[in-house]
Amino acid sequence: MNLNDVPEDEARALLAARYTCEDYGEWATTKASPEAYKVSCGLLDGDGARTNLYVEMFVKVSQKTKITHYKFSVMRRRPLDGRVYQLEIKVLPRVLKDQHQVPHEHIGRHREPGDAAWAAWGFDEVLARFVQQTNIEFRPDLGSPLDFRLRPS
Repeated sequence: MNLNDVPEDEARALLAARYTCEDYGEWATTKASPEAYKVSCGLLDGDGARTNLYVEMFVKVSQKTKITHYKFSVMRRRPLDGRVYQLEIKVLPRVLKDQHQVPHEHIGRHREPGDAAWAAWGFDEVLARFVQQTNIEFRPDLGSPLDFRLRPS
């Protein structure tokens, strides 16, 4: 838990509203971690106005450990950056060694363990859970950074 995380009741109230995420751009890698993909986007409310919230999405597939790590978050910009919601799932090729590797959600400061079956999910299932919990519609639909796509010429 981060001290800037939103209190659980405030997080639940924020997540009850409907949001859209538009113009989020391409999934990007970094030189530091070419196996990791990130995308972020500010959220719009039901009237299309900017909110104080944004989405950060992270997907990493380690070629060495064969672990796929999903971390999808809704963050608040002000007064201090703070986590409103986070879904974190690690798909492991082996038995879990510690409790933090168990799939879980953060609703503000509250940590909620996930179902063990989540550890077998792919991108589409993780995204579906995230959308269900956060009421966010991605326009256009958000595709997996792990899918091979030809770029338009």
